[in-house]
Amino acid sequence: MTENKKKVDWISLIIGIFFIFIAFIAFKNPLASLESLVIYFGISAIFKGIGGLMIHHNIKKYTGLNINIFMWTSILDILLGILIVSNINSMVMTLPYAFAIWFIIDSINDLIYGSYLKDIHGGLYGLNIAINIISIILGIMMIYNPLGAAFTVVYLIGMYFIISGVKYIVHAFEYQY
Repeated sequence: MTENKKKVDWISLIIGIFFIFIAFIAFKNPLASLESLVIYFGISAIFKGIGGLMIHHNIKKYTGLNINIFMWTSILDILLGILIVSNINSMVMTLPYAFAIWFIIDSINDLIYGSYLKDIHGGLYGLNIAINIISIILGIMMIYNPLGAAFTVVYLIGMYFIISGVKYIVHAFEYQY
């Protein structure tokens, strides 16, 4: 009898913990400067992109699946993070739109990637669908109400980072490729 050992995906675990940490910072001090949030957002996008490329590499190496959209959205995350960190003042003005676009693109990517989670036991597939639909709704709300989003952006960002952080942590312990 062969014992099936589950590994922990440390990249996903670290990204998930980092995202939840960013969310708690946002909730703790919602009146913090938008510049700080822009910096956190830029750094998070860079880390997420790097982690995504590493996950893509592992999926391709261990399963033979080449999920190109996952690779390209990871590259876009890195480029977006670099753009944000290098252009902080302009990003403060466009913050609601930048977050909205990131939420929507990232969630669509995860819905497409999530189709490969059907075979993994533990309810990750259903959780993935629910979390990403909520994230798409948050992104659409931010696009259609940028003024309202500007006032509530801290809470929306915090919710997104908690949702994504939980998703990454759950994925870290479902790691089987």
